[in-house]
Amino acid sequence: MEVKYLDLELKEELALGCACIGYFDGLHLGHQELIKKVKQRSAYYNLPSILISFNPDPLDVIKGIEHQHIHSNDIRLELLGELGLDYVYFLNFNARMMKLSKQDFVTYLTSLNLKSLVCGYDYHYSYQGQGDYASLKKDSPFEVLCVEQFSIEDEKVSSTRIKKALREGDILMANKLLGYSFYVEGEVIYGKQNGRTINFPTANIKIDQEQLLPSFGVYEGALIIDERYHQAMINYGDNPSLHIKTSPSLEVHILDYEGDLYGKELKVYFLDYVRGEITFNNLNELALQLEKDKKKIKESSHEIQFIK
Repeated sequence: MEVKYLDLELKEELALGCACIGYFDGLHLGHQELIKKVKQRSAYYNLPSILISFNPDPLDVIKGIEHQHIHSNDIRLELLGELGLDYVYFLNFNARMMKLSKQDFVTYLTSLNLKSLVCGYDYHYSYQGQGDYASLKKDSPFEVLCVEQFSIEDEKVSSTRIKKALREGDILMANKLLGYSFYVEGEVIYGKQNGRTINFPTANIKIDQEQLLPSFGVYEGALIIDERYHQAMINYGDNPSLHIKTSPSLEVHILDYEGDLYGKELKVYFLDYVRGEITFNNLNELALQLEKDKKKIKESSHEIQFIK
């Protein structure tokens, strides 16, 4: 998969191809339907498959605020690579692009050399979202196709719904809507090492600030280290029992693992919610609860589900 960063002053000639368009936060099951459709058109025309996204998030530019996302941009690219696309185009979304008229935006899309473009039924574009699927189809010199709403439990699958599930700690629902196990990745950094004193050593994971994390609490998780699957107990929160007044931390106790992970990049998969954050009177009480949490996780049958 080749990634290209483009702006309004397009300076290169692009290969004719079939594309889908959107921000694709989370690459959930609804997004995957768009990607399947564009791959079908790509096969039909024997042309490259393309995903058109934006960098930064248009909402950040429109609202003037940096929003957290279901995944960092690095993870989004990893997942796109696994979905078998030929190209990803990141359009530089700035104040100038934000103010494009409907016709000017279509003219710009035309310069991307598209044979076919797939969008969602609720896709909007141009200044103040004035353009929609109907106008795009009417004004474009290329084929424009629409993918209808994708629902689970009679409700639209959306990035907003997944973010709500994560913020409520509902990992099972978030994973159901994503179609794969939610995960984060980051470098293992040095922490306070308090877990070692109660026989629960943890890997402290440095997470991109853009990355949305679930609500504070303890989660069942898993990692793959050196091609071996490990269950894990994940804690995200403020460590109230240790009276550490710092920013929230993500700590992972990896079951059945011994080794030095400092400086390594780890993918941490969230599989289920175990409990909320609790303030204990002392470290002994904390250790007793962690033993209960560990037992529950070891008895679980959840496994990592990968994007297909």
